[in-house]
Amino acid sequence: MGKKWIFAGIAVLAVIIIAVLFLTSSRSKNGQSSLLPDAQFENWNLMGGNSAEGFDLFDEEGMLSYDELMAQARKGTISLVSELWRMRRNCPKDMDFHVCNEKLRAFIGKKFPYPDNEKLIALFDKYIRYEQTMMETKFGENLTNQQRYAAIKQKRRELFGEEDAKLVFGLEESKAGFAFALQDFVKTTAGQSGDARIANYEAMRRKNFGDYYDAVVAAEPAYTKFETEVMLRDSDLNRASSEQKTAMTQAMREKYFGPEGARRMADLDKQLGQEREKESQLQAAEKKFLSENASLSDSEKAARLLELRKKYLGDEEAEAYTRRMEYEKYMQSQNK
Repeated sequence: MGKKWIFAGIAVLAVIIIAVLFLTSSRSKNGQSSLLPDAQFENWNLMGGNSAEGFDLFDEEGMLSYDELMAQARKGTISLVSELWRMRRNCPKDMDFHVCNEKLRAFIGKKFPYPDNEKLIALFDKYIRYEQTMMETKFGENLTNQQRYAAIKQKRRELFGEEDAKLVFGLEESKAGFAFALQDFVKTTAGQSGDARIANYEAMRRKNFGDYYDAVVAAEPAYTKFETEVMLRDSDLNRASSEQKTAMTQAMREKYFGPEGARRMADLDKQLGQEREKESQLQAAEKKFLSENASLSDSEKAARLLELRKKYLGDEEAEAYTRRMEYEKYMQSQNK
């Protein structure tokens, strides 16, 4: 369970890094930025910025005010970058990317009152310049992910300043910091009791998420919280007897899913246990069959094995089991 959880954390980190580093490699075939030609970039915000055409493209009911938008961004309940890209997706697929940006810029200018509109437009202009800069910036090939991400954070502060960089990227950067710290945490706390590990885990999360801690915790799915506590109590569970382990697991399930959810999970455990037992019996029967019928042709073996599988698993499950075995055999042959 511990290794599985480590991989999950690394996967979170990979998603963040890949999404961020995408900007460093999105170039057109001639090596130039695909956002705007160099000659146009300096004056991009003068290109049709006052046009009202396309105003309805981004208009939505219940849009947040400037103060609401800033407040939610600061506590991490929304991401300004995600909101920007969500609105960009309202542009037609065949619309040129920088034309979409122009229309969105005009929308911000008209939708929000002065001086809030100018503040948002200033942030938008900085973000456009950031995208352009990141696509033109080359980082050292030998940098680790952590070193590369640190270089990106530094570049953001050069373009945005500390306050605006935190406003725009703070939530994402806190998640990346947590993912980096997670790898060390799992190793250094491996021998601790469950209670101690949980306390240290929350302290580590508070340190990395800072002002975003409450928003991140509130958005965390119940199953993720359950899996996390199971991992953090790994040492306790490994030392417990079978009966104690079942009781501890049941208590954690009731904590996150309620008595009915915990009951359904226990039923599923029982079902999966029965399926594993059937497969174990089948594998023993297959091994015996193959040892006693080595002279049969491959087609005869396959037909007889399918009959054997239907006997233990039923027709539908036997077909699925056969496909899974064929897939695993194929994957093993590719990894040699």
